[in-house]
This record gives sequence, structure tokens and C-alpha cells, in this order.
Amino acid sequence: MQKEETGYLKRIIGDLEPDLQTLELVKDNYESKLVLGEEVLETLGSDHLEVLQEMNGFQRALAQKAAYADRLQEPFGRKLLLILMIARFSQTQNAYQEMLDTGKIAIIQDDSLKLALQKQYKLLLTTISFQEEIVMVI
Repeated sequence: MQKEETGYLKRIIGDLEPDLQTLELVKDNYESKLVLGEEVLETLGSDHLEVLQEMNGFQRALAQKAAYADRLQEPFGRKLLLILMIARFSQTQNAYQEMLDTGKIAIIQDDSLKLALQKQYKLLLTTISFQEEIVMVI
């Protein structure tokens, strides 16, 4: 049974590693949108700049502003297009879902690991739901 558990856990790692890389790219993309949004609003002389500055993640994005220097050099219309383009995250949960569907989740002997996996996949689903809400609003 330990061999089967190890096999599933390796497959879960294989699912999670690319998910983490994709999440990092999506996070960077949205942070760059915040920085671009600030640039666009400043150009327009908008009174709504402080709304953007109060958003979650804005200060973190601002600290990374140098990383987005190439995007800041884009023409105004391209900046608007970059802001409107959506980077979507989709989760890979093949091994975990298979374990749930077949009842094999019980073979994970470490309860804290089992709980951590459940929390991780629930968090990813929450992230995807939030993302879908944003897409539907736009």
C-alpha cells in the first residue's frame, strides 16, 4: 500500500508543480495590469487613481514596477489592450481527483498531509471561482 501511496503522491506533485508555475505567471500578469492601470489613469488625469492604489496587491505590484518596464514603454493603446487581456488559470488535479473518485484518498496515511492537500485544492478552486467571477463581470 505504501508503494501505491507514493505513486499517487508523486503524481500529485507532478500536477501541483506546473500549477504553481502557472499561478506565478498569472500573478505577475495581474500585477503588471495594476501598474499599467496606474499609468493609464495618470495619463487620463483620472480622479479614480486612489481606488486602484487601494486594491489588494497594488503595493506589491508597485514594488515590482521595474520588472514591467518593457510594458510601460508600450504605446497607450497597447497598454489598454494589455490591461484588458485575461490570463486564466486552470487547475490540474488529475491524480487528486482520481484518488477522490476511487476512494484511494484513504491510502494517504499522514493525516496532516491529507488535510493539507484538501486545503490546497479547495484554495485552488476558490481562486478559479474568483477568476471566473472577474471574467464574467468583464
